[in-house]
Amino acid sequence: MNISRENIDALNAVVTLTISKADYEPKVEEVLKSYRKKASVPGFRPGHVPAGMIQKMYGKSALVEQVDKLVGESLMNYIRDNNLQILGEPLPSADMKTIDFDSDNTDFEFKFDLGLTPEISLDLNDKISVPFYTVDITDEMVNDHVEMLTSRFGKNETVEVVSEKSLVKGSIGQEGGINVESTVVSVANIKDEAEKAKLIGKKVGDEVSIDLKKAFENESELTYILKISKEDAANVSGEYTIKIEEINEFKNAELNQDVFDQVYGKDTVKSEDEFRAKVRETIESNNAMEEDFRFGIDLRDVLTKTVEMSLPEEFLKRWLTAINKTNEKFTPELLESEMPKFLEDLRWRIIKDAIIRKNDIKIEHKDVLEYAKKMTRAQFIQYGLTNIPEEHLTNYAMNMLKNEEQVRQISEGAANDAVVAFAKDKVKLDSKTVSRDEFNKLFQN
Repeated sequence: MNISRENIDALNAVVTLTISKADYEPKVEEVLKSYRKKASVPGFRPGHVPAGMIQKMYGKSALVEQVDKLVGESLMNYIRDNNLQILGEPLPSADMKTIDFDSDNTDFEFKFDLGLTPEISLDLNDKISVPFYTVDITDEMVNDHVEMLTSRFGKNETVEVVSEKSLVKGSIGQEGGINVESTVVSVANIKDEAEKAKLIGKKVGDEVSIDLKKAFENESELTYILKISKEDAANVSGEYTIKIEEINEFKNAELNQDVFDQVYGKDTVKSEDEFRAKVRETIESNNAMEEDFRFGIDLRDVLTKTVEMSLPEEFLKRWLTAINKTNEKFTPELLESEMPKFLEDLRWRIIKDAIIRKNDIKIEHKDVLEYAKKMTRAQFIQYGLTNIPEEHLTNYAMNMLKNEEQVRQISEGAANDAVVAFAKDKVKLDSKTVSRDEFNKLFQN
């Protein structure tokens, strides 16, 4: 076998493989011998079918299969052994002659186009300035977080007087119209302030007349209160009298040791001041993940604009077309519209890989596991769950790593985090303290 490479330019190369009979014949003969042992042909005992007949029946398919396998393995070995950094996958060259396996020629020539990864010059140092945003944590943010935590452990309680937060239980009806013995009205859901005011301040035993149509704009609420269909709800009119039989209101849990223990673990905090300080730490920790994520976006933006890089765009278009040939939604128009975003993502991937290689950054299993735990922890935090035992986080993360596609995504995320963390210590941080609203707006651009 002979393999050679011609570099068309810095970004494109052609690899030529010449396969001779000596390269593939032993494998083909081995396959045909295997077929002969297993072949079932009328008139012949298994294993005694003439070799010529097996050759006639399976010779060409065995030849094509073994040559194809040999070419694929040889090409990949050549790329690996020569440490070629390629983009996409090798593509058959447009000028490669059609292989005729029926001819008497026993040598076959294959040509493949390669898209080469560009060599880039990148030295991370303090001459590169990247914005780093820190969210200002206000007392209001701490109070809101405390409110959210205490609401998790709150419960409905019976109260004496109707307020804007009350659920009013009782009977409701209209003379000559619909009458319901037991229903529930949420005062908070009443849109008309005048109708809402009629209920606020009332007590058990009081009777109040309100215009339901004015009070509730949503017909679904009328169907629930009056236990009727949507069609009937559309025809509701006039005032209905509610006789108040019970008033309930959701009350947040009091800030006490029981809540402290449930949120942060037994005896971790022992006073309201310590609890609020811990809440602030939690917000800081949550913000840190978002702040680093934002820094990663800005780092990518700065480096992709700073690092000069050309790409083999025509090759990449051919490759994208080839891998999407069975995708009916993939059109030349879609390719052109999506190409800028694809190239931008590819540039960042090349930069990341260059940083990893140059600085010998290792992404090990423990890093992938930690990233999976980070993702799991963030999901729990969204539901206000901050005191998740480490073993539970590990178990959830390990389950995520059982899925091959998730492993790929998580490994990529771990690599991205490693690059961001490394760069954060090298570049100049243009630090800016912003409000939560200002920080959120950064993601709207």
